[in-house]
Amino acid sequence: INAEYGGSSLLDYLVIDTGPLIRNIKLERLAEKVVTTSGVVAEVRDAFTRQKLEMLPMEIEERCPSDESVQFVLNFAKKTGDIRSLSKTDMAVVALTYDLESKLNGIEHLRREPVGTIKVNEGFGDDRITNLAGFYVPKKSDVVSSRSTSLCSSAPQNTENDNSEIENKEEDVEDDVVEEA
Repeated sequence: INAEYGGSSLLDYLVIDTGPLIRNIKLERLAEKVVTTSGVVAEVRDAFTRQKLEMLPMEIEERCPSDESVQFVLNFAKKTGDIRSLSKTDMAVVALTYDLESKLNGIEHLRREPVGTIKVNEGFGDDRITNLAGFYVPKKSDVVSSRSTSLCSSAPQNTENDNSEIENKEEDVEDDVVEEA
């Protein structure tokens, strides 16, 4: 993300997922500031990669996306049908990217609605499927109450809590999909 599309060869901000950390990408050659979410940092589990992360020549700033950005991303993913294939960390990273882009460059140049939408069906035709790798399969017995859309709290970051909050948001969005169908 370059603020006002500046002329620098480096990006002002680079929002990253786990991939560049695992692949040892030279982030300092790409951007002035590198930002990510606490969920991305928590995904780095092996000792070697964690050590590389601690020895980077630049600091990676952990940020939380705004509630508005999270809600926008969740609604957009619901409309495109991507809600089932995006991980909780993926949604947080996209929301953080949207948040930074909107603050630095505005949103006039961004789509507010997807070009094509698909209808998300409830389930996969077999109610016995409950654990399908890479997909969110809601349980029909889940009861969802109203929840905040915040991915972060003012308390110290806890990845387990972050994940459960995003799961709750996915359930809220899934209920919306079923209600709209």
